[in-house]
Amino acid sequence: MKEDDLPVPSDGNIWQNRSFLLLFAGEGISALGDAVTMTAIPLMVIQETGSGTQVGIVALLQFIPQVAFCLLAGALADRWNRHRMMLASNVGRALLTMLVPLASILGRPVVPLLYLIAVPLGLLGAMFAAGYQAALPSLVRKEQLGTAAGYVNASVTLGYIMGPAIAGALAHTLGAGTTMAIDAATFLVSVTLLTFLRVPAHPGHSKPGIIGDLWEGVAFTFRQPSMRVLTSLVLLESVASAPLVTAITVHVVRHGMSSAVLGTILSAGGLGAASGYALGGKLAHGRAKAVLLGSLAGAGIVNLFIGHFTSPLPLIAGVFLSSALNASFLSVNLALRLPLIPDELQGRAGSTMQTFAMAAMGIGTLVGGALIDWTSGASAIRASGAACLLVGCVFVRAKPYPEVPA
Repeated sequence: MKEDDLPVPSDGNIWQNRSFLLLFAGEGISALGDAVTMTAIPLMVIQETGSGTQVGIVALLQFIPQVAFCLLAGALADRWNRHRMMLASNVGRALLTMLVPLASILGRPVVPLLYLIAVPLGLLGAMFAAGYQAALPSLVRKEQLGTAAGYVNASVTLGYIMGPAIAGALAHTLGAGTTMAIDAATFLVSVTLLTFLRVPAHPGHSKPGIIGDLWEGVAFTFRQPSMRVLTSLVLLESVASAPLVTAITVHVVRHGMSSAVLGTILSAGGLGAASGYALGGKLAHGRAKAVLLGSLAGAGIVNLFIGHFTSPLPLIAGVFLSSALNASFLSVNLALRLPLIPDELQGRAGSTMQTFAMAAMGIGTLVGGALIDWTSGASAIRASGAACLLVGCVFVRAKPYPEVPA
C-alpha cells in the first residue's frame, strides 16, 4: 500500500494507531537526541577552550537558524512530502553529529567543526519540527488531535528531562566526543522508526511563489477569528512565562540552596509539564474554554505563591503544579487550533505560531531579566504570575472560542 492511500483510522484507542505510535516514538527519540546535543556541545567547547563566550556563540548559531528558518520550513512542509522531510532531516542530523566523534578519534580540533555544523543542525531541526507538526493531524481523527498532540509534547518534554542527565553521565565516563556518537545513534533509531510511518498525501496549493505561501500562513493565523484569539493567548502567555526559569534560578541561589536542589526543582517542572501536556487535551472535551483559561489563570496564581517560597519542598511542589497548569493551557490551545487549520496550511500556520511565540519569549526574557536586576527573582516570579492571571481573566470575554471535536 502506498502512503497516499493510507486512511486515517476510523476507531479504536489512540495507542492502537500504528502511525501515531511511530510518530510519537520517533519524535520522542529525536527530542532525546536534541537534548543530548544541547548538553554535550557546551561541555566540549568548555573542555577545549574554557571560553563561555564560545559556548554562547555555538548555541546562537544553532538557535538563530531555527527561528529565522521556521516560517520557510513550514511553507516547505506544505509543498513537500512531509514523511520524506522528517526522514531527510534526521539522516542529516545523524551524519553531521557523527562528524564530531570522528574528529575526536582522529585527534582533530573539535570546536572549529562545531562552528561549521551548528547552523545546518539548526536548519535541519527546524525542518524536522515543521514536518512532524504538519503530519500529525493527518494521522489521527479530529477528536483525538488534542490528546495526540499532548502525548507527543509530553514525550518531547521527557526527552529534554532525561537528555541532559544522560549526556552528563556519558560525558563523565566516556567523554563528550563519544557521547555525540550515541546522540547520532538516537537520530538513526528515529529514522528507522519513521521509515515504517505512512503519512497520507496532503493537497497541493496554487500559490506559485514562496512569499505568497508564507503570507497565506500568516494571514490565516491572524485573520481567522478563533485562530486570532488562540494565537493572541499563546503570544501573551509566552511573554509572561518566558522569565520563569531564570527568575526561579536566581531566587533559589539567592536563598542559599544548592545546585542539586535547583536541579530537582527544575526537574519537577519538567515532570509537571509532561503531565500537563498528557492530560490537558483529554480534560478539555466539552469544557475547553474553562480548562484553557482556568489552566492559565491557575498557573498565574501558583506563581504568585512561588515567589514567597524560600525552602525546597514548597518550591518543588509549586514549580511542578505551575508547569503542569501551563502545559495544560498549551495543550488545550493546540487541541483547539489544529482542527481549525486546513491540511494544506498545517505547516505554515504551525510555523507562524512557533515563530511569533519564540519572538514573544525573547521579549519576555529581556523584560524579565531587567526586572530581576531591578528587583529580585521573587518579584519577577510574582510579576509573571500576575501577568498570566490577568490574561486568563481578560480573555474570558474574548470570542469566538471553538470546542474540541467530540
